Amino acid sequence: MSDLLSNQIKLAEQNCLNWLIHSYKKYGVGGFPHSRWMYLPAGFAWQKDYPETSGYLIENLIKSNRSDAQSIAISCAQWLRRLQTEDGYYHSGVRFTSKSAFNTAQILFGLRDAFEYTNDASYFDAMEKSYLALIQNIDSNGIFKHNLYQKGYFATYYSRCIWPLLKIDQKYYNGINKDRLNQSLYHLFNNKNEHGFFNNCGFKPDQAALSHPVAYALEGFLESAILLQDELIEKYILEILSRMCIQVQEQTKIPAYYYNNLTGDYSFICVTGQIQMAAIFLKAYQRTLQKTYKTAAEVLLPAILQWQIKSRSADHKGAFPSSIPIWKNYFPFRYTNWTAKFFLDLCQLWESLENIQDKNN
Repeated sequence: MSDLLSNQIKLAEQNCLNWLIHSYKKYGVGGFPHSRWMYLPAGFAWQKDYPETSGYLIENLIKSNRSDAQSIAISCAQWLRRLQTEDGYYHSGVRFTSKSAFNTAQILFGLRDAFEYTNDASYFDAMEKSYLALIQNIDSNGIFKHNLYQKGYFATYYSRCIWPLLKIDQKYYNGINKDRLNQSLYHLFNNKNEHGFFNNCGFKPDQAALSHPVAYALEGFLESAILLQDELIEKYILEILSRMCIQVQEQTKIPAYYYNNLTGDYSFICVTGQIQMAAIFLKAYQRTLQKTYKTAAEVLLPAILQWQIKSRSADHKGAFPSSIPIWKNYFPFRYTNWTAKFFLDLCQLWESLENIQDKNN
């Protein structure tokens, strides 16, 4: 791997982490601000703290090996512990008006990591409460019954809820709920279609799917399949990723939206989704050592690095716009904290793979 590219990634990673730490210390109340409007004064630009993404940022902060970041991770976990409802759920969005199964599952990542980092039983108790609430929400057909983003719509991207539940179930509960979680995963996997892709990947049913939830779906399936040693699902996902790699070679970018036949809308870029997909390609490379996956990530990385904000202002430096062009459909004129989270995932994956040798294609 290129030393120059690796050095650029390391610098970009630190700038991104610095932006998150700045946003937390200066504008957060207990978690990370949801987002910042690019062109508003600071007093109006920063949105309220967002529990879901604050939860899955904890992993990145702990992995950073920076003491200031790790301290923030634990403070954030303490805030999340206080926000948890009596029945174990967390709310959607920043207004806390409705409970969310998806958000609760993502926060499980943070509660688990906080417990494993500190060995503080209060984080385990919070994790267990959310885990049990989600397990009890799965009906006899494997469907999440309540607290869905769209009522009655158990979308394909909920595979990213099964992943943390399986991790916790295997490590702390001897796989007692493996069959139930496997059934739920296969209910979602049955959204596969005649085009070798998935239906209902998007936030709303029967619409083109933004690359962001598509990446959620693919990562959730891949990681869950690895945990379950399920070769059928893993092979299906790797085949999708291989086809996406060919598209990346042709287009040098990820489409903003995917249609059910895996063709896409390239009229703009969802930066969040492109970063996620680059990271998933690296995961596929890590799993298979097939160079085509790494090459696709390398094609995407230069543009991603270019999009990072280079301002001298700490309110901006290290952040990423949500869309390119910045006025397009996905959070126009805003930096979202989860875009930064997925960039840290990408950087940490890249660094873990630097010394791995490719298989011959």
